[in-house]
Amino acid sequence: MVRAAIPYRSLINPSLDLIVKVSPSNVGGCKLLTPILTAHTDTYRHVTMIGVTGPIINREQAMSIRSTCLIGPQSYGLVINLSGVSLLAEVGLDALRDVARICADRGQQLVFVCSELMLRSELILADLDTFAPVLPSEEQAVPLVSIAA
Repeated sequence: MVRAAIPYRSLINPSLDLIVKVSPSNVGGCKLLTPILTAHTDTYRHVTMIGVTGPIINREQAMSIRSTCLIGPQSYGLVINLSGVSLLAEVGLDALRDVARICADRGQQLVFVCSELMLRSELILADLDTFAPVLPSEEQAVPLVSIAA
């Protein structure tokens, strides 16, 4: 797997200069930095879990996050794992806030998960935790959104 080191200024906290390692995908010989989303629906616990890996730095990526995160059944709880996000811009935060608002409007429980301390701190500083809890592990998140068996 090819890895690239990309220097960038944190788009949430511009005073932080960071070097982030990301995995570019190859499409037609061009290297593209795109998010990878994986979804899993647990029919026993009534939970949809979505993992996000890669950057969320432009409008198209944010729209794909927004639309993909809302695909599960509305009666199921939703866990969005952001631990694999390599770059996150304000447009990405806006998309996550939109998902949280839509979930609240339709009565769907939502929890964000991020095991990476720096990113979790940035999510909290961006007030994402005012929309839904931001927890460090899926083990803590699932009981909050799953139905009682």
